[in-house]
Amino acid sequence: MIEVNYLLVLGLAVFAMALGVLWYGPLFGRAWCKLNGVNPDNPVEVKRMQAGMGLVYVIQFVLTLLMVFVLYVYTKPAVDVVNEVEGALWLWAGLTVPALASAVMWTTESARQQRKRFLIQAGYFLVLFVVVGVSVMLWG
Repeated sequence: MIEVNYLLVLGLAVFAMALGVLWYGPLFGRAWCKLNGVNPDNPVEVKRMQAGMGLVYVIQFVLTLLMVFVLYVYTKPAVDVVNEVEGALWLWAGLTVPALASAVMWTTESARQQRKRFLIQAGYFLVLFVVVGVSVMLWG
């Protein structure tokens, strides 16, 4: 049985949410708004998109906590940072990328919009998975 550092898992879930705020805010927020049919220069539209997001953030945090826990459990057995990151990358490439690609392919968006949506989301998860892999090695 793998011993779990629950404080680290909780901290990584909080980190994931903070990364999401940066990723879907200052870094790619304009592109994300446009992909979702919101004019990022129209404060009324942005406010409307943000309205009622409290419950969504709570649900997202619970889902993120589960994801980070599973990543922890599956990367913990590695013995060094290369293996930790490699394990996280395999999980990202083998599970996250196909799931995101499938979800995006079945939208009615143009191929260009699909690529943008996929790259923004896959990039977020890539950064998150690498950070989790390194963190589990260092403090797990």
